[in-house]
Amino acid sequence: MLNTTFAGLAFVGVICALSQQQNQIKQQARDLKEQNRRIDLQQFENFFYKQVEFLEYLSKNIRSGNFVGDRAISEIKKSVVFCFPIVHETCGGCLAVQPQDKIDEYNRKWCTFDNAHNDMLPWINKFYSLIHYIRNHSLLEQSEKQFYINIVFGILSADQKYMIQLMGCISFSEKYPILEKFLEEEKFFPVTSNLIFKGDKNINTFKKGLGFGMRWFDYMKAIADGRKTNG
Repeated sequence: MLNTTFAGLAFVGVICALSQQQNQIKQQARDLKEQNRRIDLQQFENFFYKQVEFLEYLSKNIRSGNFVGDRAISEIKKSVVFCFPIVHETCGGCLAVQPQDKIDEYNRKWCTFDNAHNDMLPWINKFYSLIHYIRNHSLLEQSEKQFYINIVFGILSADQKYMIQLMGCISFSEKYPILEKFLEEEKFFPVTSNLIFKGDKNINTFKKGLGFGMRWFDYMKAIADGRKTNG
């Protein structure tokens, strides 16, 4: 009887020991997984902060006339805003008659953007590529993705955000307008693209003006006349 009791207790002891060992193994596996995640996250952050630093470097090397960096970007933005009424009127099929000196001013302002467009592309490409990288990284939780995107936006001035949003909308890349829309919906941009362009038709018209330089106003007038005739 005692032997049976001791045998039963021994069996229970073995079961308890095995259960404890199994729990230890599970905990070790969890610890290892968490350790590996910390290592992977550290590698991600090392890469991420280097890219943020490079993004800032690219913005500081943008030029417009005698201006460099954020001042240049601000001048480019002012020129774009100055030209937007013409884009909006063009898409309505009606472009108001302008004196020649005003036409020349519109063309000069457009040239400020037109000439800087290619100079801004490395900066724009790096920004949207970095956002795509964060958004699609399998390691990151949704809250972490928001956190890192906020860090990227934290280094941008208001004028930089405006130009990044605009350049995303008119990009010939299929990916960038999608990313711009995502950032817009998540409220990373302070305004909507619709408020900037006043309609998708204006985005296409704006994009078509690239490369026309001092002939930009005449091209916009031709578009307006064509729409008036066809309308």
